[in-house]
Amino acid sequence: MEFKSHILELKIILILIAILGLGLTFGIETKLINIDLSSIFIVITSVILLVGVYSYYGIMNNDFILNDEEMLIINRFIFFKREEKIRLDRIKRIIFRDDTGINLLSGYKWVRIEYLTDSKSLKSKKVYCNGMEYDAFDENLNFPTFDEFFDELERRGLNIKWTKKTNTQQGV
Repeated sequence: MEFKSHILELKIILILIAILGLGLTFGIETKLINIDLSSIFIVITSVILLVGVYSYYGIMNNDFILNDEEMLIINRFIFFKREEKIRLDRIKRIIFRDDTGINLLSGYKWVRIEYLTDSKSLKSKKVYCNGMEYDAFDENLNFPTFDEFFDELERRGLNIKWTKKTNTQQGV
């Protein structure tokens, strides 16, 4: 079963940054031959914003694939691509966390997985999955959600805990 991060806001933000940079640089007031210093500044600023937004979403969005024996953690973004397999029988605890107050567009969701490595030492891994949406009951019919990921891991008998940051909590 696949649990993917669907990140619509990334596409929208990237398009807006491109439009801002191109529109202001080659707009009505600016001639194609005479590019002034303010146009160059706008292009540089747009590129920095583009790289920053892409890096943020590249780090903060991961997908999960569950089969009978293992969990596969995948990042699909260019420059951030990786795959990691964790056997389900080695997982000791999984903590789901939602700190929605930090990022109002998509929430700030992560999963901490504590598991035994091949050398039998306990390792903890925090995996961000901001693009994974909640079950809205009238939406999300085409793909599994953050809630369903939790439910599926719980159904498989894993030690699962769900936490949500409150104003008095500082961390896990």
